[in-house]
Amino acid sequence: MLKKIHDSLTVGPACFCMTVPNSERIQEAISGMYKLPEYCKITPGNSWKGNNTFGDPYIFYLEDCVPSVEEYLMPKTEIMALADECGLINTFYQNAGAFLETRDECNITIDKNLDWNVTCLYDIYIFAKKSSV
Repeated sequence: MLKKIHDSLTVGPACFCMTVPNSERIQEAISGMYKLPEYCKITPGNSWKGNNTFGDPYIFYLEDCVPSVEEYLMPKTEIMALADECGLINTFYQNAGAFLETRDECNITIDKNLDWNVTCLYDIYIFAKKSSV
């Protein structure tokens, strides 16, 4: 997928932005160390190892949105290495919660409760072609 993204980007200001579940927070949620509201559940997949391995399966449920689908851990170091192999360079990385906290233009009131913990499950990445940076 990252290779196709690389090939689709033009040299210059083009970039690719993605949000990815934070693998450490996913593991903490499964172990009960990261609290989530009742409408969001993360459980181990059938072959779950829980050792921060790329592709380790878990089940994600978000009421009225995501109906218990299998997803896979994508640790940051693995994402960065795969992107590098595909000719992409990371130009921005931040947790989604931290991003929203620092953006006045988002014009949001932040109530740091269990709903906020769902937002903080995600990290934001921006990549560009190496030749355009």
